Parts: sequence; structure tokens; C-alpha cells
Amino acid sequence: FPFIFILQKAAGEALSKMLSFSKLAIASLDLTSNRLGGRGLLLMSQGLLENKNLASLRLTDNGIASSEIDICALKSFSTVLRDHPKLNAVDLLYNPLGSSGGRVLLNALGPTNKRITTFKVDINLESDLYKALYRSPTSKKGSKNKKKKSKKKKKK
Repeated sequence: FPFIFILQKAAGEALSKMLSFSKLAIASLDLTSNRLGGRGLLLMSQGLLENKNLASLRLTDNGIASSEIDICALKSFSTVLRDHPKLNAVDLLYNPLGSSGGRVLLNALGPTNKRITTFKVDINLESDLYKALYRSPTSKKGSKNKKKKSKKKKKK
């Protein structure tokens, strides 16, 4: 059985220390369904800035919303999104970021940020904001299947 912890806001500081450890080789961190909130994200962001190896971060359902502390945390996290050398996948689904939170993140995910290929947010955001933020790599399987089908048609 997997060992499950429910992390609270205060865990952000411990996560920050862990992430800033120079020899940490974690490439993927899944913190889904914890209670980090904005305060935990704010504390964790400093460690994320010092981390050089993390490629994927799941913060699904962590109570990150649009309160004053949440917006402050999202501003700090935006710096991570912009400056982290390897982070390319972030999942913020089921966090009620609201329009103000989404706009804060938008600055770090402009068209020049090609490194972040997967960025998931709730569809409950304003439509234009959701479209500007949400990123998901395209599936190559679909295009291969189309090519195979077209080759079969040509043979007939």
C-alpha cells in the first residue's frame, strides 16, 4: 500500500528546503490533493528557484485560489515558471485561481516560454484566459494513424 501524507500549508517550507538541496535528483513531484494553498506555494517557490532537476510538478487540488496570499504566491511561482531550467509540465487543475490568479501566471507563460509544454488549469477560468494558459503536447499517434490509413487507401 502506498504511504499517503496530507501536506498542509506549513509543509511549503520543508518542501522548499528539500527542493533546494543541490544533489536532489527528483524529476517529477506529485503533490495532488494536499492543502498547500497559497502560503505553501509561496514558501515552496524559493526552493523551486534553486532546484535544477525538476521537470514535472503536479499541484492539482491544493486550494490555491485568488486571495491576497494566493496572488502573492502565484507571482512568486511565475518567476519559477519563467526561470526554472528544466520545468516543462505543471498541473494546477482543481485550484480556483480565478481571473486574477490566471492573469498573474499569464506573464510567465507568454509566447517566448517554449520550455513549458504542459500547463493545466481549470476550464472555469475566463475562456480567453484559459486558452492562453492551457498547454498540452499534441499526440503523435493520431497523425501516424492517419498516415497509415492513407497508405492503405493508396495500395487498394
